[in-house]
Amino acid sequence: MGLVQCPDCSREVSDQAVSCPQCGYPFRAVPGEPEFHAHRKRVLIGCTILCAVVGLPAGIALEQPWVIILSLVGIAVGGFKLRRLRGN
Repeated sequence: MGLVQCPDCSREVSDQAVSCPQCGYPFRAVPGEPEFHAHRKRVLIGCTILCAVVGLPAGIALEQPWVIILSLVGIAVGGFKLRRLRGN
């Protein structure tokens, strides 16, 4: 039995594990996994669009820099996660 590094949280995990015990990242295909990834991708796309379409204009209109920064962080995190999901 060996150890592998989780691609999501970088923790060392047994190569026999089905998922990472820390972050839940799946290592092996389980029934229903494609539907889960499709749902996860739709949620990430929706949150990213919400940050861009609602958050940025609201922050600009209200002149609240923290709303603008939070929206930009949401867009960046959403884009990063979507890019990582594309490889799965």
